[in-house]
Amino acid sequence: MPDLLQTISPFSISVMDCEDTFVWKSVENGTLTIKHAYSFITNSVPQGEWSQFPWDIDTGPAHCMIVWRLLHNRLPTDDNLAVCGLQSPSICSLCLEDAESSKHLFFNYSFASKTWTWLSCNLQLPFTINKLEDCIKILKDSWNPQALAVIKASFAHTISQIWQTRNLLRFENKSIHWKRCISTITAHVKLTGNLTTKKANDSMTCFAMLKAFGIEIHPRRQLCYTEILWCRPPPIGWVKCNIDGAASGSPMLTACGGIFRDDKADHLLSFSAFLSGGTPVFSEFMAAILAIEKAKELNWNKLWIETDCMLLVKAFSNPQLVPWIIKSRWLTCWAYTLNMEFMITHICRGANFCADVLANIGLTNRSHSWFNFVHNDIISDYLLDKVGTPRFRICS
Repeated sequence: MPDLLQTISPFSISVMDCEDTFVWKSVENGTLTIKHAYSFITNSVPQGEWSQFPWDIDTGPAHCMIVWRLLHNRLPTDDNLAVCGLQSPSICSLCLEDAESSKHLFFNYSFASKTWTWLSCNLQLPFTINKLEDCIKILKDSWNPQALAVIKASFAHTISQIWQTRNLLRFENKSIHWKRCISTITAHVKLTGNLTTKKANDSMTCFAMLKAFGIEIHPRRQLCYTEILWCRPPPIGWVKCNIDGAASGSPMLTACGGIFRDDKADHLLSFSAFLSGGTPVFSEFMAAILAIEKAKELNWNKLWIETDCMLLVKAFSNPQLVPWIIKSRWLTCWAYTLNMEFMITHICRGANFCADVLANIGLTNRSHSWFNFVHNDIISDYLLDKVGTPRFRICS
């Protein structure tokens, strides 16, 4: 019997009359959907280094498809057709000297070599691109968003233009000079760079590269300052509790904190609680649960909770958002709120300093504590809130 009591004691049984349900442990709210099942099955499939390259929102899908086919060795070059059983004498239509293969067509012969040399100069590279691995190496470097979009577009349009030049010569007997090919690539890349919504930074290398294509620089929006205030004390007779969660580390450790204040903004009670494992969302919900349970214990029947987690606010009207592991305890707290005057609102994170500091105290000390006094670590923030002193947040 003692062993049984020890086993079931950590679990909370809801006072609400609700049926037991099956839960999917890999999902926060416990509900299994087709999307979650697919993600669970495919999550272990490794992605290639180029998995994010071909499909770029700033590059036309037709050009992306050609790159995708090249990456998977699916373009109908002579060597690939021979593998499929279509044997025929092979010769490169552009150089008329060597057998046609993907590597030879896109990188080795003089037409492609001149095109990649020109592109390497425009991209301000210290070397000439002569294989796909070079493109992968370039994409891994630090580029601002606008420059990265231009580089991806330049690779896609170069590969696409070489393929189109080969097809025109082989099937229509139309020859295109490599300089005309470069002009077409430049026009497409310039259009991509000018139309993208991505921004540039102050890198001189990226600046020179963008100007080599005649692209306008998209500067970042000017930084501005937003005034942030702790909203206000609660109405007369009400108690206001600001709560927050905290999480860090791998495996993740979580904690939560909160501070209760009266209608004069005076400190009533505060807490910091270490929760061990879980997720950031779990810590936010546990902060609300602890606050409601304490209010019930102290007969505070007019409770106003403020949180910087919008998901928590929505959960009071949609219980499906509640993590399954604490749902029984949550339903009990929700039942408590039905018998009191209760409201919950969202607050900007920058105005929730006291609760944030208390949550981090729990994370640092790894303890569960209740304070009848203002903790030393929050005195300055508490006084700023009490007198209504604004804080400022930098916004882009």
